[in-house]
Order: sequence, then structure tokens, then C-alpha cells
Amino acid sequence: MFSKSYLAGRSLSQLKSQRESLMKELQRYHPFAMGTLQFRHHVCQKAGCKCMHPTNPQPHGPYHYLAFRGTETPGMLVLSKEQLPAAKKLLKNYDHFWETMKKISSINVELLKRKEVATL
Repeated sequence: MFSKSYLAGRSLSQLKSQRESLMKELQRYHPFAMGTLQFRHHVCQKAGCKCMHPTNPQPHGPYHYLAFRGTETPGMLVLSKEQLPAAKKLLKNYDHFWETMKKISSINVELLKRKEVATL
């Protein structure tokens, strides 16, 4: 994110130019997904299973989950090994997208402070 002094030291044309550049940059971060990766082990609790061994329990997994939000109902999706790299890319793209949006927002607030309402 930009510091207050950085933004205050930029001319109006510099701010507008930087904002346009950042807006174009947003296109690079498609597709994306909002969520987190979770890795969990599972205990099935079946008698005689290795996960229930009294002295050396070995839980099943790890299983990879995508905990997602941004839909009506948040949820969890179990990921296969083949889906895991794609899920990581979607989440990384979202992080970059969000950081870029925060920069654009900072510029827009600076323009508003300068009463440059027409340029918004």
C-alpha cells in the first residue's frame, strides 16, 4: 500500500496515470477465488483401523480443503492432488488482486481529499 507522504507528493497527473496502470494490472489476476487452503487429517473411528490404534494412531490424510467465501453460503471443498495447484493459483491471484485494489483505493481517497471529484 502507498504511504500518505508518497501519495501527497504525487501530482494529479501522476496519480491518475498510476491508477490507470493499476486498473490494467487487475486483468492479470484473473481467474481468482476468495478462500484459504486447509490441510487436515481424519480419524474414521472404525474399530481396528490404523487411525484408532491405542499406542500409535495414524490418522487418514492429509486431505486438502478449500474453505471458500464470496458465495451466499461459505463452504469447504475437498481438493484432489490434481486440483491443488489450480486452487493455489486462484488464491494467489486473489491476494494480488486485493493488494492492487487497496492501492487504487488509496489513490481514489487522495483524489477525493484534493477535491478532484470529477476525476473519480
